[in-house]
Amino acid sequence: MKTLFCLTLLGGGFTLILAGLKGPLLRRCGGRWYRCIWLLALAAYTIPYKIALPEILQGSGMSLPAGGGGAVGGFPEATGIDFPAVIPFPAETLSISEILCTVYFIGLAAFILYTVCIYVCFRRRLEQASEIVENENTKACFAAVCQTMGIRRCIRLCENGLAVSPMLVGLFRPQVILPKREFSPEELRMIFRHELTHYKRNDLFYKAAALAVRAVHWFNPLSALMLWNISEACEYSCDEAVVKGLDIKEKQKYGEMLLSQICPEWKNAPFSAGFSGKGKQKKVLERRIEVIMRKKQYRWVGATVLLAAGLVAGTNFMDFKPVYAVPDTVPAQAESLQKPVRNAPPIPSIQNEEDAVRVTSAAVSRLFNTETADMEIWAELDHGENSVQPEGWWFIEFSRETLEYAVWLNPDTGSLRIVRGMTTEILSTEEKTEIRQDTGWLEKAETLLKENYGESKKPVEISFVNLEKTDQRTADIRLLMEDGTYYTISFRSSDGALKSFQYTAENIV
Repeated sequence: MKTLFCLTLLGGGFTLILAGLKGPLLRRCGGRWYRCIWLLALAAYTIPYKIALPEILQGSGMSLPAGGGGAVGGFPEATGIDFPAVIPFPAETLSISEILCTVYFIGLAAFILYTVCIYVCFRRRLEQASEIVENENTKACFAAVCQTMGIRRCIRLCENGLAVSPMLVGLFRPQVILPKREFSPEELRMIFRHELTHYKRNDLFYKAAALAVRAVHWFNPLSALMLWNISEACEYSCDEAVVKGLDIKEKQKYGEMLLSQICPEWKNAPFSAGFSGKGKQKKVLERRIEVIMRKKQYRWVGATVLLAAGLVAGTNFMDFKPVYAVPDTVPAQAESLQKPVRNAPPIPSIQNEEDAVRVTSAAVSRLFNTETADMEIWAELDHGENSVQPEGWWFIEFSRETLEYAVWLNPDTGSLRIVRGMTTEILSTEEKTEIRQDTGWLEKAETLLKENYGESKKPVEISFVNLEKTDQRTADIRLLMEDGTYYTISFRSSDGALKSFQYTAENIV
């Protein structure tokens, strides 16, 4: 849901830009370009990625957005000596994210069902009222235009008493629908060129893709604006193609024919392209006439580069998949808050986001024997603004379906805490007594430490901690080292699975 939210913000932003600058962009770049540039908006709505910027931009002071605060969901045991308490949710209570996911998928199913019903009703009414065109002159004109445009596929030509303007319908079995009225040969040629241009440019598939994006982002009203504008852009592009090479009188004739289509029209349905489209709207019709009558050469390179650069910049402000393009320099306030310890911590120097992700990913893989390469990774350096996380610490979350890990990392001292998101029950008095009497827990913790950090790590003291707490959910074991550092290892008592691992660079006990 987090990625979807970022995508809908980015796509909505591009929709507002392209829709708001419609008039200037059409005048400068033309209808065909305006149709194509909406592909950027579709990409912004659908593709979660970041672009790796050149090295010259890295380390230039660009920073991650400050954390918005709040407890970390899914990790009820993410509390420790150096961390503020996080209130656990009862096991039977749905989390906010689960509620949002449920609402989202219900809305998605409802939107798809509604769209399918609209289309089925539209096609049923269309088929009932459609007839194959029998007029030989009309058929000959249609065949001649197909030949001129290089279209060899057999496209049905029908007439329909319910249609108020010509239209192209059908993704896989396309047909051109004419209203039941008289058209001159010149009008027919222009109509057929317009509808067949829709066909050659795959406008119906373009609109279908936009409709699919609209379905995914059904909750965002800007996705509806995107869909309407793509349909409108297809009309501008077709008008521009039809009048290309025509003289001024022929363009005027085409414009007059557009005006003649202004009447109460059949409500637009999915997978159709009407000749008049939304031409009944005064502003849209004015723009179409402007596109038809304009003679200038369009300049589109600058606008394309600018909008593409905007998309690239926008992606780097979003929290997408684990491609970290812009390292973040550790802020000055975190550089000298703590004195360095005498012995170097078992964590390399952390200077930016990439280092933090790399180090913690290796730690998760080593300690929990799991691959992190295919996990979604979310990382943030806390700047101390309205956050429950320790200031100057990295918080990094690894997630794949139900498997989740939360990591806290101090870049100055090398202190580290990893918590696996696992449901745990509060320990009973009997269970706590059994744990205290079972030395196997202590031996398991020491073995885990040696397996991951080598024989040189020898604790001088091993003991249970926090078992006296009434809300304790894990068996927490502290291993105090000779240099004053310590490790705290937490096991889930039900099966002995590793729940969390904490290394603290200074003994503050």
